Amino acid sequence: MMPSVGWGQSVWDGSIATQFSGGTGTEKDPYQISNGGELAYLAQLVNENNSEYSSAYYILTEDIVLNSGECEDWENSAPAHEWTPIGYYNNNQSASFKGSFDGNGKTISGMYIDGEDKSSLGLFGYCYKTDNSPKSIKNIQIENSYLKGGISNTHIGGVVAYMAGSNYSYTISNCSMNGIIKASVDNEVSPMEYYVSGICGSGYIGLTGEIISCHNNADITVSLKNLNTIAGNAWQSNYSINGIGVVGEISHSYNTGDINVTVNKVVTNMTSQKIFGVNVSGIGTSSEIVSCYNLGDITVSGGDSENANEAIISVGGISATATNSGLSSTTIQYCYNKGDINSTVKNGGTISELTVSVGSLVGNVYNPDNEDIFTKNCYIAKEGVSAIGSGVEEENVELIKVQESDFTNGCVACLLRDGGYGQNLDNSGSLPFFTNAEENKVYSLTLKDSKDDSDPKVIYANSGESIKLMDDTEFGNIEEGKSLVGKTEKGKAMSLGQNLESLDRDLVLVLEETSDTYYAIKVQETDGVTIIRDANFAKENETVKITTEIAEDYALAKDNLKVTKNTGEAVTTTPVEGEENTYTFPMPASDVTVEALATSTLRPYTISLRIKYRDYDKRAKIEASQTTANAGDKIALTVTLPHDQLPHKIISFEMEGINPSDLENTNEEKGYYLIDEDVFTYEFTMPAENVSIYAFGDRCVGFEIESDGNGWLEMVTQTAHETEEVVSIRGSVESNKNTFYGWGSEGELVTLRIHPNSGYEVNEISLHNYFYEYDDVEDIWNLPDEWKEIVKVTGEGNTYTFNVPSGRKFSAVYGTITFKEIVTEEPTDPDEGDEGDDIHHPQRPIKYYNIYVDTICPGLEVETSKDVVAEGHQVSAYLSIQAECDTTGMRFEYKRGLFGYWQDLKDLEGVQPGEYIIKNIYTDIYIRALDATLPEEEPTGIDDLEGIRAYAKEGSIYVYTPNREEVMIISISGAILKHEEQVGWQSYAVNRGIYIVRVGDKVFKLKN
Repeated sequence: MMPSVGWGQSVWDGSIATQFSGGTGTEKDPYQISNGGELAYLAQLVNENNSEYSSAYYILTEDIVLNSGECEDWENSAPAHEWTPIGYYNNNQSASFKGSFDGNGKTISGMYIDGEDKSSLGLFGYCYKTDNSPKSIKNIQIENSYLKGGISNTHIGGVVAYMAGSNYSYTISNCSMNGIIKASVDNEVSPMEYYVSGICGSGYIGLTGEIISCHNNADITVSLKNLNTIAGNAWQSNYSINGIGVVGEISHSYNTGDINVTVNKVVTNMTSQKIFGVNVSGIGTSSEIVSCYNLGDITVSGGDSENANEAIISVGGISATATNSGLSSTTIQYCYNKGDINSTVKNGGTISELTVSVGSLVGNVYNPDNEDIFTKNCYIAKEGVSAIGSGVEEENVELIKVQESDFTNGCVACLLRDGGYGQNLDNSGSLPFFTNAEENKVYSLTLKDSKDDSDPKVIYANSGESIKLMDDTEFGNIEEGKSLVGKTEKGKAMSLGQNLESLDRDLVLVLEETSDTYYAIKVQETDGVTIIRDANFAKENETVKITTEIAEDYALAKDNLKVTKNTGEAVTTTPVEGEENTYTFPMPASDVTVEALATSTLRPYTISLRIKYRDYDKRAKIEASQTTANAGDKIALTVTLPHDQLPHKIISFEMEGINPSDLENTNEEKGYYLIDEDVFTYEFTMPAENVSIYAFGDRCVGFEIESDGNGWLEMVTQTAHETEEVVSIRGSVESNKNTFYGWGSEGELVTLRIHPNSGYEVNEISLHNYFYEYDDVEDIWNLPDEWKEIVKVTGEGNTYTFNVPSGRKFSAVYGTITFKEIVTEEPTDPDEGDEGDDIHHPQRPIKYYNIYVDTICPGLEVETSKDVVAEGHQVSAYLSIQAECDTTGMRFEYKRGLFGYWQDLKDLEGVQPGEYIIKNIYTDIYIRALDATLPEEEPTGIDDLEGIRAYAKEGSIYVYTPNREEVMIISISGAILKHEEQVGWQSYAVNRGIYIVRVGDKVFKLKN
């Protein structure tokens, strides 16, 4: 038994919460349940008939442990806390759950119920559906749990005890129960109905509800004693014990728990046509049981029955009973039972009317007028137990008798393949299970020594598996000069030599020796089309038939069925009249390849759009030219921002499915900002996957740099991937912004790199923030002093930084840089006639370029052989790596110029270890090293202010808010990195450093 409490889990203390951990109870935003107290809170609300909460949507967000310890010990020593089911039902009063519950694949363990004072036992006691909404009970895994019922508990089920509906039915799907279920009835006034099941006790009179893909592994033990129905006037008294349940439909579910029922002293005096029944089965009773199996052992024992008039005990591995009587007609398809089914009920007293029916599949069949009740069901014939206990002759229905070994050799999985079964035949001892994976499908190969072979050899193999015929047959030695060929009964060759290429359908082959030459027919398929050959090999001039099966939402492309020889020469195909997508061709004296191409008839990929504008203005819009698209389609994207904000606007994106570089700016050289305009336009090519785009709009502040009277220091325009630079006579300047002026959000850090021309150096730099009402200004160059403020600039040499100041309706940063001439003593030139220093341009002096080391992540160090390099020369970069540093995803890159493209430095490795050489330098060089990782550090500590939590770890900041709050992440330099609303947990990827996190009016300082 696995430990009942996992690492990091806490055990419920028995208290009841007063609220859920999140959500609003809608389908899109369900209430979130994260612990036992919140689950008990749901039970309390439902049991008080709170209509608002009873009909809401819920989701489990964490595993829940209701009790510690092992359920096997709770028979004699109850655990600390007893569970109160969600909803209850009895003849006098009820409270029902009418909502939807998604267990989210989480486990609920340690559930303990002693049902002496409860009418319905289970996680849910009573569920009642009132509408046609998509409400359901799903994805719940119940572990290590114990249910104990008595005479008052007429419905017992691990997940749901009883469910009903007003013309609507609940669905229970992907749920499981693991533990112990016990029940006992010992009373002379017995209940008319009594249901015990691992998943669902019962739907309303067994006709409502659906169970899909559920599994019971709980052992069920029921004792029925002193059952007295003399006073009963009911049409039928029914005691039903099953692994899965008694509902309208059951599919793709299975039972592995053992079921033991003891029946003692049944006293009845039922009139004619009124039946007292005890029904026991591995699956349950339903109008439709499809693709279900039982592996659990079922035993019914007892005796001392008295006056058992019209009393029936029915025991079946799949279902206790089946019928074809109008409303209660039954269909059982693609099921199998491997468990032992036994009944040792002893007759005692006057029991002339007591009937005991035991079947490996079904105990008793009523009114078997329609022999189509059964379709492909497998069972093991054992001594004293047939497939059907009574009511119909087995030879009149479709039942398949198999041997014990057929469950492991692939036979049963092959026979039930159409019911969704498969098997992993590489795993010795594996049994058939439900699967959609083609590689787990099982097919049969029947080998005959002749067409009249009455005892052929049958081989089972997984789809696509190659089979060695010589190893699997006793064909003997092949005559010299001949080969072994396996042909279909129509004479088509499917194998040649020792192997069968692959098995993709059930196949019967007749083996024979041949001296003929056979050529191979190969296939080459694409998405949406399957090619079926009537032969894998053929002789010259033999007719070969090819059929193409086209998947739903695909069509065969015109002229795209091709048959070619090894030489590439085409083979002519002829359509077969009256047979769609079927062609024939004569086999040439060469191997051939058959190809088919299909195209999608749908737009399979979706485009999801979201937008957020400053202050969350809901008038901002983002639209795409279409919401679904094929791969390769051109998609136009339009972003519209409110007009009455600051006329300078900027936009950025977070994307999934495409990269920002895939988004082509079609704003007619406006860059990523607009002046007095509100619409941004872009275009991208749809990839072969879904695309999600999140746009962020903001107001921004512009900045220009003016020279000292000798022209503009810099003018940079960017359209698509082009950059133009105009340099003044004294120097140039570039920033880390890539637009004409440069646009930045308030607080953003701007870096200026100044490049004095040869013979000059920076003398002074000054910046001012100009702010004014745009419409009231005629001459923006002559503003009064009160409309401008000094912007603080820091730096030295040729690199300076400033933070974009806060903006008004219109704000702009303007500045002036002055240069001074460098006065140096001219050296004597020893080489007379030399007309310059630059070997490429002898009439002008040599230019020098800076080497910048930008971003270096922890664990790496980068040094360069020079800080300044003459044009046309080279520089070496040296990379040092700490021993404990993980460089699996490391990037070591460089770019030429501020607006160049990053390139991999690792392709330029020099002669020394760790040396990388950049040659032919005619611009500034930038170097960075990223994405190496040091051993994981513990979080900086979780700060908690009034329920709001924040911490930093592994390159991310994690923030939890119990309610919807505005979250802002600010770098230590003042740049706003994130600004959005959230609720619950959210992570934000950031570089290492110190950050200010503002959540509503709370502020955290975190180090990452």
